[in-house]
Amino acid sequence: MDTSGDVAVLVSPAAGRGRAGVLAADILAAFAHCGLAARLLPATTGAEGERQAARAVADGAAAVVAVGGDGTVHAALQAVAGTTTALAVVPAGTGNDLVRALGIPASPVAAAPGASATGSHGR
Repeated sequence: MDTSGDVAVLVSPAAGRGRAGVLAADILAAFAHCGLAARLLPATTGAEGERQAARAVADGAAAVVAVGGDGTVHAALQAVAGTTTALAVVPAGTGNDLVRALGIPASPVAAAPGASATGSHGR
């Protein structure tokens, strides 16, 4: 399947007591509104998330968006490490330790403008 240039949205539906699953539809709609092809990667385990994200990278995804907590970000990072594929983080976990350590706003709404404007968290 040729998915070159699309955005893979890796979601842990259980992250943040279900918050990530709820946000997924809004995120996919936002990408569609911007004219970007996005596909959902619904990971139920960390290992499954890594496999799905790695497959998306191998298939040519332009970016992997991790929607969830630290485990989801870890899975996405493993897939993009050493590649030119971009990584974006939408915090939707319970603790969000990593995003706090990186200075990314813990609110998905607050994090989104910086990520979309700069390709990172605005720094």
